[in-house]
Amino acid sequence: MLRGGRRTGICVISTPDRAPMWGVLADVLGRLLPEQRPIVQLSFSLADPVRLESLLIGAGFQEVWVERQTREGGFDSFDEYWEPIEAGIGSTRRRT
Repeated sequence: MLRGGRRTGICVISTPDRAPMWGVLADVLGRLLPEQRPIVQLSFSLADPVRLESLLIGAGFQEVWVERQTREGGFDSFDEYWEPIEAGIGSTRRRT
């Protein structure tokens, strides 16, 4: 629960076709393990802005605003990309 007058931001992964690496991986895993398909597709479950807004309002948030943004970026090497994931930090670069 947020304190009165506070705001929050949420970043969710997009649909599989808009998340090239993870979308392809989820598609392949879903075909290889059909009984696990719902689980491997779960990370994309909040990509629908109407569903996300409904869930937030249902949770008691007010003045909900859902906006789709596109972020693009790159890495100089696979190792630069993979190192923070392997360390358990995630795939975003640290900001200094």
